[in-house]
Amino acid sequence: MSGFGLEMKIFKCVLVWALAGLILLTSRSGIFAASPTMRLGYTAISPTQSIAWIAQEEGLFRKNGLAAEIIYTRGGGTTIQSLLAGEQQVAQVGGAAALSAMLQGADLLFIALLVRNIYYEFIVGPEIKQVADLKGKKVAVSGFGGISHIATILLLNKYQLIPNKEVAVVRVGGMPEAMAAVMSGLVQGAVLTAPFNAQAIRAGARRLLAMKDENIVFPLNTVVAKKTDLEKNRNHYLATLRAFLEAIRFLKTNKNRSMEIIKKYMRMTDPLGLELAYEEALNTVDDPYVDENVIQNALQLIASINNVGRVPPASSVIDNSLLHEARTSSGRPPR
Repeated sequence: MSGFGLEMKIFKCVLVWALAGLILLTSRSGIFAASPTMRLGYTAISPTQSIAWIAQEEGLFRKNGLAAEIIYTRGGGTTIQSLLAGEQQVAQVGGAAALSAMLQGADLLFIALLVRNIYYEFIVGPEIKQVADLKGKKVAVSGFGGISHIATILLLNKYQLIPNKEVAVVRVGGMPEAMAAVMSGLVQGAVLTAPFNAQAIRAGARRLLAMKDENIVFPLNTVVAKKTDLEKNRNHYLATLRAFLEAIRFLKTNKNRSMEIIKKYMRMTDPLGLELAYEEALNTVDDPYVDENVIQNALQLIASINNVGRVPPASSVIDNSLLHEARTSSGRPPR
């Protein structure tokens, strides 16, 4: 054998062993396992959406074998449409939008419930001293059927004020527009979240109440997927939920880094607003199991708003088995 032929043979052997080593390394590190791409939609620039942000920024999707793309799609309705069209595979979305679609027969299931306590604050003009003072006045919501609308209705109902009869409910746009409406006197109140509540208070508005103290429960932030996709790609969704569980733990144990991530996605520069945003995420995101009673009550409410007669049982739109398996496969105790 010529010297050149021997060199080529040695080169080929080295190349084969190098490739074998690379395959072994990448399979152990999860790089090759990251080939399936999950497109995850989220619906608001809000602290309650931070679990997806943390999972992405800290590489938790990749750690669990997924290449994930998180996509901001403004509004729950638009996100649900993208999910049903197959443009996204999973959505972190407000319960109102998901429930409205389910009541219309959409092939969707809740696989996690990240936030069930409404953490909004009811911000009012200086003339409003108690909830009863809103009678005959106007309150702003971001949009009809959305979370701010639902929160406002639940609050008015609790204090026995009839929406759109005793208190006018006005749609103004997003949270910035609702804050501006209160500040200008166009309306006398609005439910606001960080950082808009802090901005309004600094500008002269006042905090009438914190909804977390009112024991008002609603599926504020859920994780939803198509039933057919769950059946076809169960392992992808298990990996997604494992990443979410790790992100929740990260939020609870890594304040400074979590605040950096929230600051990045919310583009915040106000230190007080950022602190409030972190506190909101910390105090609302908890055990992500989907509570059947919470969903059933929410189904009834959304059905009444949308004039839907037949309300399905909550059990038909919930799948907690994935979350249970994600916990146990990660070495965590079952719920």
